[in-house]
Amino acid sequence: MIRLFQFKNNFLRENDSQLEAEYSTIGYFDGLDMQVFDENTDKGLEILSDTYQNLLYAGSSDKMLEACDYFNVAGMCRNNQRDSDFWRDLSKKLIFVSFLRFTKRTRKLKLFIEMIEKDSDCICYTTYDSSDLIICIRANRYSHYYDVLNRFYDMIETDDYDKNHLQKCFSVFAIKQTTLNDISDNCDWLQDEKVDCFFRGVVNERREVDQFYHELVRECGVLQHEIYWILGSDDVIIAIYDISLAHLLSLYGDGAILVHSNDVYKKAFYNIRSEIAIKK
Repeated sequence: MIRLFQFKNNFLRENDSQLEAEYSTIGYFDGLDMQVFDENTDKGLEILSDTYQNLLYAGSSDKMLEACDYFNVAGMCRNNQRDSDFWRDLSKKLIFVSFLRFTKRTRKLKLFIEMIEKDSDCICYTTYDSSDLIICIRANRYSHYYDVLNRFYDMIETDDYDKNHLQKCFSVFAIKQTTLNDISDNCDWLQDEKVDCFFRGVVNERREVDQFYHELVRECGVLQHEIYWILGSDDVIIAIYDISLAHLLSLYGDGAILVHSNDVYKKAFYNIRSEIAIKK
């Protein structure tokens, strides 16, 4: 079967409409939707054909002025039941999607997949995209993702044939928007952790940034925080230290301070990219 991952960026400015996506993503993208196709049907073959021709990338320059920019990736899974069971199980609510690229196609990719999938909270997809492998991990503890990924690194780096052949790993953190809307500081399913968070913003109105910063600090309720004006693709970095993950996630609920539809956000920023950091 084919699982099509559709990542969405929110480039709303004057438009007040909400980004429609089943999952909210924290990082480079803002939302994630998925569709499932049978590779033996006409639609499934069309998806594979589009992948080969790189037509799944709708993120060209002429799209940048529209409300959403899309990045689509088709992943292939040979175990339909495992795929169905993985996404049906809602007991683990944090989802991590990692794209791995190797310097060359490894002959032991199947073995690596089997070893990773010994963990019932992991599922792998092969892809003909710019990546070679997609690993999806579900958890109720944010740092669990690093535990799983480090095991995978260890497998590769201790193997004689494939040593140091992992070229790139890019990951996205996703959580259902309905879960974000209901999250609280004392939710019973999340194994809460203290994290640091860095917000990289592209400024809309410079004079509104201070108000956003003070409002964010107030809502975060932290003592350690900083703001930096920078050069490059972003204008500002806001650093929030030692915040409860549950409390941080609550700030991404509908209308909250860290979503595009929030009035304070819209006045100050065109877009904000969040980076969550876990101390070793």
